[in-house]
Amino acid sequence: MRHGGQILVDQLKIQGVRRVFCVPGESYLAALDGLFEKGSLLFLSIFFIMGMQLMNSQKFLSTLQLRKFIIPVLILFSFVPIALIGWGIMKDEAFSFDSSTEMWVVTGLATCTTVFLVLALIGSANRWFTANGPILSWLIRLSYPVYVFHLVFVYSVGGYLMFAGLNATMVVLMSAMAGIIGPTIIYYLLIKRTPLDWVFNGYKHSQLKLKNEATLKRFL
Repeated sequence: MRHGGQILVDQLKIQGVRRVFCVPGESYLAALDGLFEKGSLLFLSIFFIMGMQLMNSQKFLSTLQLRKFIIPVLILFSFVPIALIGWGIMKDEAFSFDSSTEMWVVTGLATCTTVFLVLALIGSANRWFTANGPILSWLIRLSYPVYVFHLVFVYSVGGYLMFAGLNATMVVLMSAMAGIIGPTIIYYLLIKRTPLDWVFNGYKHSQLKLKNEATLKRFL
């Protein structure tokens, strides 16, 4: 029996949809499962293998943090997406494959490019995270409130702008900004100096402390 994700994808095909763009997430795994094709399987399997390697090898993770790896990869592979966009625009039908061979070549190239860019970003992020500082600490404090509240602002602002008639690019940009700015305002107004910060960042890292900490221990 087909599940909901497969039914959704089948209906998209019937309506003539040939390409979709999304950010994979746990909220619609069934739809992602319905979108699985050979190219997608290749793309995702590479990241599964890469994740296993990162988990099992600290030496590999240390190599990713070297500048002699990060800088060449970012410079070289940043041009590949531009080339793929140029290839797609020159097609009679934008981003359509003329053969299965062409699909595998383009998907393989896109996969390799994405893998190396992700590895370079992981390496640079690890270099940054190990260097503690006020900016990093501020981002860490904001990370969980942004995660919890961002969808409220993304959906509400995005929906309003769509009905207002703005073009898709502006809707995406403004929604993304709202998803960051809105939760940040909530954090400073309702969380930072309240007991809610104990939930989001822990009592130890919260700016709100009890005068008599023995009172807290009675509740723990």
